[in-house]
Amino acid sequence: MDRTVTPEEERRLPELFQTLNPPLADEGFSGTVLRRIRRRLWLRRIVLGAAAAVGGILALGPFFELAVALSEGLVVAATRWNDPAWLAQHQALVITALAALALPGAIRLLER
Repeated sequence: MDRTVTPEEERRLPELFQTLNPPLADEGFSGTVLRRIRRRLWLRRIVLGAAAAVGGILALGPFFELAVALSEGLVVAATRWNDPAWLAQHQALVITALAALALPGAIRLLER
């Protein structure tokens, strides 16, 4: 037997549930829990932000050294790329460059 709820019964449902199941008095417990959660979230955000800032500042020195070394290496590579002795000495660099050049074509072949 399938019975539908009439509009009058629908309007009375919240009132019936309220009388059958009154809200529990939590004496401020929910508010305290929410405050603690918010405080922990803010603390986590502050700590992570500060750690990221300190890490970024500490990484600046090595980053600049790496940038200088890479620029010097690029200058050397640009001037000596056709010298066979230099190519033989830096085989790993040559293989990496060739692999980087061949990678897009290999990906297209794999996609087909």
